[in-house]
Amino acid sequence: VDPGDADLATFFYYLGLAAKPFTRKGQLPLPVLTPEYLHDVDAFSRRFFRELFGRLPQGAVLVLDNYQEVAAEQPFHQHIAQAAEEVPSGITLIAISRRDPPDCYARLVANENVQLVEWDELKLTLEEAQAIAQARARSIDADLVRLYETSGGWAAGFTLLLEGSRREEGTTPGNGVGRNALFDYFAAQIFSKLPRLTQEFLVATAYLPQVPVSIARELTGNEDTDTILEDLYRRHLFTHKRTGSEAIYWYHALFREFLKARATTVLGRDGCQEVMRRAASLLEGHAAFDDAFQLYTETGDLPAAARLAEECASGLLAKGRGQTFRDWIAALPAQYLQSNPRLRYWFGTSLIPIDQVSSRNQLELAFEGFQVSGNVVGQLETIARVISTYYFEWSYFKPLDRWIELLEALISGRPDYTSAEIEFDAYSSLLLAALYRRPGHPLLQTSVERVLGFLGTDLDLNRRVTGAIYLFSYAVLARDINVGARTQALIQPLLHHAEISPLNQVWIHTRMGYYFYQVGRYEEACNALTQAEALVEHFGLRGLRSAGRLIDSYWCTTLVGMRSFDLARDRCNRVVAFADPSRPMDRYHLHDPICYLLSATGEVNQLEIHARAAIEAANAAGMPYIQAMSRVFLCQALAESGRHEELLAVSAEARQIVRGTCHAHYETELD
Repeated sequence: VDPGDADLATFFYYLGLAAKPFTRKGQLPLPVLTPEYLHDVDAFSRRFFRELFGRLPQGAVLVLDNYQEVAAEQPFHQHIAQAAEEVPSGITLIAISRRDPPDCYARLVANENVQLVEWDELKLTLEEAQAIAQARARSIDADLVRLYETSGGWAAGFTLLLEGSRREEGTTPGNGVGRNALFDYFAAQIFSKLPRLTQEFLVATAYLPQVPVSIARELTGNEDTDTILEDLYRRHLFTHKRTGSEAIYWYHALFREFLKARATTVLGRDGCQEVMRRAASLLEGHAAFDDAFQLYTETGDLPAAARLAEECASGLLAKGRGQTFRDWIAALPAQYLQSNPRLRYWFGTSLIPIDQVSSRNQLELAFEGFQVSGNVVGQLETIARVISTYYFEWSYFKPLDRWIELLEALISGRPDYTSAEIEFDAYSSLLLAALYRRPGHPLLQTSVERVLGFLGTDLDLNRRVTGAIYLFSYAVLARDINVGARTQALIQPLLHHAEISPLNQVWIHTRMGYYFYQVGRYEEACNALTQAEALVEHFGLRGLRSAGRLIDSYWCTTLVGMRSFDLARDRCNRVVAFADPSRPMDRYHLHDPICYLLSATGEVNQLEIHARAAIEAANAAGMPYIQAMSRVFLCQALAESGRHEELLAVSAEARQIVRGTCHAHYETELD
């Protein structure tokens, strides 16, 4: 455990890597904490540990060493405490800490679900100390008892005392010396007797959190690398070893701290800086990016740190490690973000799942930077991310006008996209923005065809699924059965692939369900919506308000179409319970499914009330489709109550909204 594990996505990512050898054939890797899980991290954590413990063999022990490295107030500890309650019989979870357990363990300790092993219980007994001495061919005498008493029962201290005594180091500290001081004293005594080259080797390799033999040799140039490390390991001098294709060693935390503290004395200030720079470069070359970034910043090589942050951004965000990336940015002077639009682009992108307003602020600044430098690809990418903030926020869409115009101008200039991904993102973003805000846009149909074309390529699977989600939305709102059928034919064979993200699995089944409802395939609609709900439960995604709300809303309309009014009313009540009235789209979905129900049951007075409320919300959201749809319901209420003048006025408003757009089919309904 290290301080970086305060970012839970980082902790779960590395724990998943550690558990990879226990993944059986046919099993998926353990999940990573990507943004869709942030609404309910508790549920994710429980699921993760259940899956982890289910893969470990009987008798396995999961050890979290240096547990104190994460501050006590961090949520990390609550999730480990939660994990303790999930440990099955035959598996053991141990947390080793130099501090008392955080408060979240109090109930578990009181209920004896967790056994707290105090220092007094961990201390060596005299008999255990004598056994250690005998294993090292040391005789049992009064001096040994004195060494044991000096150590205070601390195993590491006693080992150092034995080593110092073996080397005839003379006097030893008296009883009562603090453990860290004792460690430093004898580590220094032993260290001073080592050959100069070995000293240089040890302080240099202390900058590596793990010490693979090949990297250590390359860093130090010492041909005796494996001999030095193996000797330390065999003498139990605070060096651990893991075997594999290459032996990997690592130093005890106190030993590593001691060595780093001695580095300047041994290597000199300039020598330390040079070793740290080379260590950072080697770590980067071996994909140990977290450690490389830390060393770059410690050495003051901030340009290298900024470069590494930019290069790692995409990978970190894909693993859900947005907080780690933001911590890296915070470690850099502000000028690096201000002068680098690409770095700011990634910073803004990292904020999309958690703070759409702040994300847009950063992305707009990145866009301005790309404009100044004439970077067209950067502008296209940034606009796509800005549009996704409004989609993710799912509240209002009026500000999309500016970005639609900018995106249209760039696409019309026939840019060099440099990759299929960038071209796809440009057209899919224009499709989405135009559909929700400018449904009569001249490039909407072009965007639909371009995105359809990408579905049959080898483009990243999740991008293709995202494109299909947008296309099903278009097929429904435009009543374009041909596009819906083509989309289904292209995407259906891909839906069994495990690489599809949980969020995309939920959304594709949700949008397909609504599409099936629109074309009257009610059984398939029910199956798709049932599958969407099952996926929400399976992946622990109940915290996704937008998905849950839309699934209930689509269920309501589907059940109305099937004349199952009581079940539809239950779904309407669920939408009402979870909607946030401060958000225009939430307010709209408070009333839209009820309008469907009241329209079918002929409750005219209530229909008018809800239709007018839906119109207010739709106007605030700025989405033409729902502005027209809510007016259609009001027209029905006015027609059935005989208020023809008002009917003509509202009908004219609805016609004006849909005329010349992909929603023009509503003109027929208004007739």
